[in-house]
Amino acid sequence: MNFPFELKCEIREVPGAATSSITVYGGLTTLVGPNGSGKTQVLRALKSAVRPLVAQGKVHFLSAGRSAPVEQYRSDWDGSRGDSLNYDEAAFGGRKLRDRRHLSEAVTGDFHTLSFRADLQIKIAERLRRLFNRDVLLDWDEGRLRVRFVRLDSSHPPYSVAREASGLLQLVVLLAALYDDEVAALLIDEPEVSLHPQLQAFLLREIREVAGDPSTPGKKLVFIATHSTEMIDIRRPEDVASIVFCCDPDRPPIQVSPERPELKNAQLRALLPHLSHAHKLAFFCARPLLVEGPSDAFICTELDNRLSLYLAPTGAQLVPVMGKGRMPIVAKLLKLIGKSPIVLADVDAIADGLDLVSVYASDSSVAKAANAKGYSDAHAFAASVHGDFCHLADAQWHDIAPHAEQHPYWQLRDPTKNEVAQKRRAALAALMSMSAAERASMSNTVQWVAIYDRVTALLDFLETAGCFVFRRGTIECYYGTVDARTAAGKPGEALVEATTFAQADSALLEAQYADALRALRFAARVQSIDEREALRELLLAVSAPALAVLCKDTTPEQLNQLALRLLSDKASLLRLEPSAGDSGQPRLTIHLNSAVLPSTGFPIRLDKGCNPVTEVDRQLGIDSSDGV
Repeated sequence: MNFPFELKCEIREVPGAATSSITVYGGLTTLVGPNGSGKTQVLRALKSAVRPLVAQGKVHFLSAGRSAPVEQYRSDWDGSRGDSLNYDEAAFGGRKLRDRRHLSEAVTGDFHTLSFRADLQIKIAERLRRLFNRDVLLDWDEGRLRVRFVRLDSSHPPYSVAREASGLLQLVVLLAALYDDEVAALLIDEPEVSLHPQLQAFLLREIREVAGDPSTPGKKLVFIATHSTEMIDIRRPEDVASIVFCCDPDRPPIQVSPERPELKNAQLRALLPHLSHAHKLAFFCARPLLVEGPSDAFICTELDNRLSLYLAPTGAQLVPVMGKGRMPIVAKLLKLIGKSPIVLADVDAIADGLDLVSVYASDSSVAKAANAKGYSDAHAFAASVHGDFCHLADAQWHDIAPHAEQHPYWQLRDPTKNEVAQKRRAALAALMSMSAAERASMSNTVQWVAIYDRVTALLDFLETAGCFVFRRGTIECYYGTVDARTAAGKPGEALVEATTFAQADSALLEAQYADALRALRFAARVQSIDEREALRELLLAVSAPALAVLCKDTTPEQLNQLALRLLSDKASLLRLEPSAGDSGQPRLTIHLNSAVLPSTGFPIRLDKGCNPVTEVDRQLGIDSSDGV
């Protein structure tokens, strides 16, 4: 078998999904992507596609729910067993299952393989003994296969597999499948299930040991679909080619050819062996939000929590890139693999040069925004703005020095570094932090105001593509509790600042961290969750009909029967009562029967003849003109 080769995958399970091509560059191919991106369906399609290529061997698929046959013995799966679980009854069928063992997608098939493969038992037992002081025993009891474990560091008798830790159970099954030389192609959905990170690392090493050309003794093709950063091992740019990035079931998976010029970039080649857990997290989300370090991540996480932005559930992920120079490289890599990276950088990313700007200036949204303001070429505009700013900062430093020299960029400067670059950083941060009145009072104010307006326009253009900067300088320049000069680069000070958010007024936070929040909301791309909208729909659905029939003789039973006809089961959330209003007119009172949903505004009181839309919105506190 010669690598690379192509597999045509026909995905039948997902409506609208088309045939995709997956290129196999080596023994291990890894599928990554967020939940719902189609990884499992691609993996199943690969199962069918690879079968003709390994006709002399078996194709074995292990599902993410492979431990299900054991769960019926160690969990109250139907809610009727209480504390009387059947641990010791765990069994895995009769000898007839042996012939179908490679077709089984659960632990059953691999336990049957172990039951008659003494060589595999020895390989696995040796690892269990050395690593966990365990041994595994397989025997037959009344025609059924039973699996037991024994602790080698204890005098306790052997115990049922249902009493063993889920991780060890999973590991035994996965190792049995990996070492089984009858299997020529092994496909594992979520190999990391129940394994702690160190065991995941061990498992990946074992996978790499057996992954290869199945025509070579002891080797097999291995395909995995994973959510774990521990199962991603990228040491060389060529390793990126063996990762399949799934984004959406309706879109073909993305692979990067090892011949792409981006993968030959010297900076990228240097970065890849040092990819951190945080970098790898970006592989599993749709919209990574790159920030420069842990302080940025702490603050942004707490803003997300405090203001309910829901970054993670909507497919976004905060990724500290841990280094100023790495952000353009990481952003390029993520774009290459089909992600939509968003960056939130310090303003020196703009002052120092155009590396980051160039990653985003080609985006169609930037071009459109620039064109709308009369600029035909966003790249040329960016270069012009940067060049003119640098010339002004160099030539007219004395104009802005009184402000720039108070900025942390200048006060914390490194005297061994280029002074011109540090002046530019301090000048830009000071310029963007000053009030309009302060800019107007500067010497050569026309030039400084003009460059301020052009820099602001450039930053606004870049934000349409997801490139945001802390316009005042760094994240520490936004703190309300600590001086930026003493907090610079200190995660502990960021934690102190973040602890104030829980008690802070949300409007003040919105104003204080406006630059960061624009980036966070761009990444989240979701409206705020507010159950009042759903309650509003129920109230409007029932209130108008109820007001129409309401009179002085109307009974609560009549109103609630009407609600039941209109709302079906959801009518149980509301209780309707007739009463007399202040003017003697009939009034409808609606109570909320829930301790879970927000009760602000309840009970809702609607007088006969009122406009229910206006009154429901007013009493719930909803702005009718803008929605929730």
